[in-house]
Amino acid sequence: ASVATGPVVGLEAMEPRLLLVIERRGSERRLENITDVEQALRDVCPLGMDVLRLALEDLCPLEQLRLASRCQFLIGTEGAGLAHVLSMPAGGMVVNVLPTRSRFGPMPSQDGYGYFHHLCSQRAREGIRYRAISCPDADWDSELVRCPIAALRVILNEWAADLAARQHATDC
Repeated sequence: ASVATGPVVGLEAMEPRLLLVIERRGSERRLENITDVEQALRDVCPLGMDVLRLALEDLCPLEQLRLASRCQFLIGTEGAGLAHVLSMPAGGMVVNVLPTRSRFGPMPSQDGYGYFHHLCSQRAREGIRYRAISCPDADWDSELVRCPIAALRVILNEWAADLAARQHATDC
């Protein structure tokens, strides 16, 4: 059986686009400063977009895909939720808050690469961008991971500037 990738057609016109913060409920890799991460997204959220923080494991797979198809910016710690890049609309950005103290050796963690850069690279021609934020004080099995907010703000400013440039290009 083949699996289709890309956004679910038609939903983006009906509902606001999203900036999505993945909240983990398990015992590993929860964002220690998730409220600060959410606020950083709210600080740059353009008109017509919503910031949503949720635990994907609380939703059925169809609802997860529906939300991913509206997602312009996806952030979370290394984990299965970032695989929703496959359903994001073109031009989106995925940010992997990546524990890099490493139990896995030099690849993926210590060089700032997660497994999800491979998935994102499959959609690079569609403008999907991947960024990893290194968290050297956390391991793959750490209970909590602290996202460096200054690094996140740099990425958010890059994303917002790119979004504004694309919007300007379509307005002209």
